[in-house]
Amino acid sequence: MMKGKKTFLKTIFIVLFLFSINILQAQEYYSGDVRFGLGIAPNLSWYNISSDPYSSNGAKAGWSWGFNVDYFFSGTYSLSTGLHLLNYGGKLSYPDIYRNQLGQEFKVRGESDVKSSAVQLPLALKMRTTLLNALNYYGKFGAVAAVNYNRSEDYFTDPNSNINVEIEDRNFIDDSRLFNLSILIGAGIEYNISGNTTAIAGISYHQGILNQLNKRAYLTDDSGMVLASEQTNPGPQGEKQKATINFISLDLGIYF
Repeated sequence: MMKGKKTFLKTIFIVLFLFSINILQAQEYYSGDVRFGLGIAPNLSWYNISSDPYSSNGAKAGWSWGFNVDYFFSGTYSLSTGLHLLNYGGKLSYPDIYRNQLGQEFKVRGESDVKSSAVQLPLALKMRTTLLNALNYYGKFGAVAAVNYNRSEDYFTDPNSNINVEIEDRNFIDDSRLFNLSILIGAGIEYNISGNTTAIAGISYHQGILNQLNKRAYLTDDSGMVLASEQTNPGPQGEKQKATINFISLDLGIYF
């Protein structure tokens, strides 16, 4: 009976000892209410289409960079925000009518490689572990607001079309939206290099929730080609198209 009691007390002592070390480590690692950092994040973005006859035509590589700020509630919980410059976009495929400089019209399958530049403001709750070796794991969840200040497209016609067209950096402002909003979820690791200097590496997924297109589609026949009657109209007579932009990013940065 006494032996079991001693074993129990020894176990409690060890647990309390390790717990106290962990607290001291956390206090050494967490040295203030606010920390600032710089980050860069290569990304891969794509359109998520929710209307016909538009379709997504693949993903596009982009990147972002900017300032990061963490406001701590404790050593393991923080409100994470910042200000980033973001380049992203996606690729679209759709039935189209191409009009050349002579006024001739061709029914084609158009392809747009859309490039957007935005100012991005994230706001997320970040939760992290605190390990004895200062290698921490974190998870975060929140929302990201963005203002798309520049939108352009590289326009092509499908190889099966009866005319070959390639136009670079065509204006896409009238066909897209100014504001974007997405849900953010991410995870990664933090490594305390020395003092307050901490390196991070993680992955984030951004699920768009606002429509990013401001275009109507042409009416099409059963084969997916634009109806002949559309060529006499001043513009497309079909439904307004709906699509969000999703992307996944590799988050790299350093806090000071």
